[in-house]
Amino acid sequence: MSDHDTYLQLLFTAAANLYGEITMHELWDIYLILKEKGIAREKIHKKDILAFAAEKKSEDTVYDFFEENELYTEEERNPDRLRVINKMLMKEGDFENFYTVDELRDAFEPDVPDDFWQYGSDEMPRQYNALYDWIGDRKAADGTFTDMDGDTFTPAYPGKMLKEIRRRSQKEIKDEVPREMEKFSALDRIMLEIYIDIQVGKKPIAFIISDTITAMESHGINMRSNDITRLSRLLFDLFLKMPAWCLNGNTMEDCLDELAAMQDPRFEILDEKNAAMLLCADLLVHLYDEPEDDSKKTED
Repeated sequence: MSDHDTYLQLLFTAAANLYGEITMHELWDIYLILKEKGIAREKIHKKDILAFAAEKKSEDTVYDFFEENELYTEEERNPDRLRVINKMLMKEGDFENFYTVDELRDAFEPDVPDDFWQYGSDEMPRQYNALYDWIGDRKAADGTFTDMDGDTFTPAYPGKMLKEIRRRSQKEIKDEVPREMEKFSALDRIMLEIYIDIQVGKKPIAFIISDTITAMESHGINMRSNDITRLSRLLFDLFLKMPAWCLNGNTMEDCLDELAAMQDPRFEILDEKNAAMLLCADLLVHLYDEPEDDSKKTED
């Protein structure tokens, strides 16, 4: 691959990771903003983007290409409307998550951060890595336990950490998680669900936390009160600070700041789209009402 194509692939990859899905016309606008900021790295023309996309160079990449009429049957093909879409947003034959993101993101101007090119790699935010490490180190109980709802669990792998478990739980089998997903650890499967839920925006944070607790318990992790509190804090940090596809690359923290100001007309659009569910982070704000006393902290 030439240096020119390598640059274009980095541009497409960063956009797919940051925005989830984007048209060629929108991608050109993003490039112009990068150029205006002085961080474009290389001079290109719109025809370069269209030509690269026309060849559909998506092998071994995080993205695929979709024509407009493949997504919306009433539309016609249009080079400007060809979309690059993150593969995690599309399941084979199931466009539901794409349609959710495509509707919600229209309420927001795209955020083009100064560290845009960082999204051209598989590097995750610090908050994601903190959550990943904490969940991965949780160990299955040594014997049968009962959760706070009275449900009983018998760990299949007592004493094993989630990052060491590959077999699907009975819940995953019941939910028809494919056997091939056992090539990933239970930790990776749980984190994938968290990542998609936050990016797509169909679930409020309280539901994501509840689903994560259930998934961990299904693998034999006895989630005590302090574990739930810790998980909630870590998940809430990620929910607030990770750029989301449904927010067009903006963070929930930025959106909540604007909502507090109550001076932006976009929030009228949000209300019309019943997107208040996306902004229900206040359900867990009480966790941050009082600063933690460092002197009383114990190792998890």
